[in-house]
Amino acid sequence: MFAHDQQRNLHHDATAAPLQMPEPGVEHQPTAQTAPAAASFAELTGQPAVAQADPAKAPAQADPAKAGDQPLANTDAVIEQLAHGMVAKELDANDEHFLAVNGYQAMPIIRGVHEFVMRTFLPTQAGKPPVVAFRGTVPSKIQTVIADLDPSGIGMYQFNPNRALIDGQIAAAAAHGQIVSSGHSLGGALAQIAAATFPDRVGRIVTFQAPGISRDLVHQLEKYNAEHPDQEIESTHHRVKGDLVPLGGQALTPGVIHNHEMTDGNLFQRNPIAKHTSMPLADEELAAGHDVPIHDERHMRETGEVSTDYDNAHKTQAVEHLRGGLGRLIYGLGHLKP
Repeated sequence: MFAHDQQRNLHHDATAAPLQMPEPGVEHQPTAQTAPAAASFAELTGQPAVAQADPAKAPAQADPAKAGDQPLANTDAVIEQLAHGMVAKELDANDEHFLAVNGYQAMPIIRGVHEFVMRTFLPTQAGKPPVVAFRGTVPSKIQTVIADLDPSGIGMYQFNPNRALIDGQIAAAAAHGQIVSSGHSLGGALAQIAAATFPDRVGRIVTFQAPGISRDLVHQLEKYNAEHPDQEIESTHHRVKGDLVPLGGQALTPGVIHNHEMTDGNLFQRNPIAKHTSMPLADEELAAGHDVPIHDERHMRETGEVSTDYDNAHKTQAVEHLRGGLGRLIYGLGHLKP
């Protein structure tokens, strides 16, 4: 469950205070002037650390006043920029311009124990929902990898000790409307867990290349939807063909899966890690002539959709059995508590 550093040549974010919410029961990691940088794009994919955009394919983004003055019509493409690209990033002028044009303001980055990171994006335009985003796995941060292997369910190693912190942040965001709970990879699992745990504040779940969570939590959300038909929480899951991460976990929260496919590069370049760290909606927006500040040099296309009911029923559990077995071994050797 690998999430790459979306803006390859920028410094990592600095620790910030919560959204004026207390953090009961949450340990605080030592504060440093500069947090350790996440794994770079080069570390994850073997490609150059700074991707050089082809001027013929994409507009220059050096001047934010000229870049992306029209909001994106695809709401999920906006959410991908926030939840995959900006959740743990020191924002630059292009990022801020994109947020302003699309009706959002980034709140400070929130940190908890076990390398947990989340961030809220509040709407600045009427009709926009607040977005609560969770960071995915960072290979250089071992605690995020351990969270992937938790035998009690992907993400629970981070969610359980940070539950009060997450509760407070979601409550603050929900003062601006029902939230969108979102994330990439491990962050997508955390987004599903949070929505199933605090469903009364959630309007929608959107994930990108995310694994499933425990069936018990999925059933918990299904029960909530059945009991609250007027407040049913729908999920939209985006995944890329050939990415192995979505094969992990037991089930996805109820909704629709949108499948995407990488269409360029040789077989080596179209490896599972490259597919997992890609930003399919950003690449599709670029292909349509729209501007997004955070993207990679991929060519993507959407290939169709499938219901989570069908996917959950037909999904192979081989990867999940392997993940769970490895997790039990590591947690046992390390005397870790799920």
